[in-house]
Amino acid sequence: MYVFKYVKSGQGEYQMSNWAEWVFKLNVLDFTMLNDALFIVFDNDQGETVLERLDIGSGQEDNLVTASNTPWLMHIDRKYYWDGSSAAVEATYNEENDETTFEFSVANGMYLGESATGLKAYTEDGTLLDGTGISDGRATNPNGTNYVVKGDYSAGPLWFGVPYTMQWESNRNNRRIPATGGSTPRMSRRTINNSCLVGFDRTGYFDVIVAYQAGSTYVTTFDGNNTNNRSASNITRFNNTEFLRSGVLPVSIHGANFNVALIIRSASPLPCNLTTLEWNSNQNPQHTLRGVW
Repeated sequence: MYVFKYVKSGQGEYQMSNWAEWVFKLNVLDFTMLNDALFIVFDNDQGETVLERLDIGSGQEDNLVTASNTPWLMHIDRKYYWDGSSAAVEATYNEENDETTFEFSVANGMYLGESATGLKAYTEDGTLLDGTGISDGRATNPNGTNYVVKGDYSAGPLWFGVPYTMQWESNRNNRRIPATGGSTPRMSRRTINNSCLVGFDRTGYFDVIVAYQAGSTYVTTFDGNNTNNRSASNITRFNNTEFLRSGVLPVSIHGANFNVALIIRSASPLPCNLTTLEWNSNQNPQHTLRGVW
């Protein structure tokens, strides 16, 4: 599914716009938008159709996600919050193997087993539970109704859901100059990007990838702390218990805009709320080829 997103100025000019590609594991048969909800009809590859709802817009949060009562949105698909007592999930701990097996009940509110392909289990703070190295070598059984993790998590609470990857890419940027009716990109000069500042709000994790067309790829990661070449004064903590922060992440580039791509990516269930992207660039005249023949 392709989605066009944009931000307009007061004069109706597009200040920022981009096309986004949403890739689903199931085949999309039909969809419609009602207010802030996207309803999609899928073919579940089992001879059946499935109707799912995708809430779109700001202000979404999961009130039960943290013990500190600071709500934030858990970024996983088909998510289910298990408080440790609901009949939708039955947990059995095997002390000998140090494994907890979860069996899901569709009749009691869990999603369909065939929709659980790629299912993962997370603690309330977004930590992915280890589903590797278990005795049978699998995190889920073939029909998707069981999930096995290392350790004793039989008392909950946990989140179950399917992870997804968010990615934003800028392959070229040009300074805009005033023009009749708004502004226009300045294409007549050569742009050299020295660095950029990525602003974020209530965020726990994201990667900034600088990929050179003819060269190496470098990754700068924000994971909720003040390390990795970040100034502590630029990052604020919301409270004394949460690792969600607001701030600015500086990223070095130093490359011509036609030779470098900037990618912001996150596959983490933690929030990633990007607010601003500030470029530090130089523009130089483009000289024509000269010589004596």
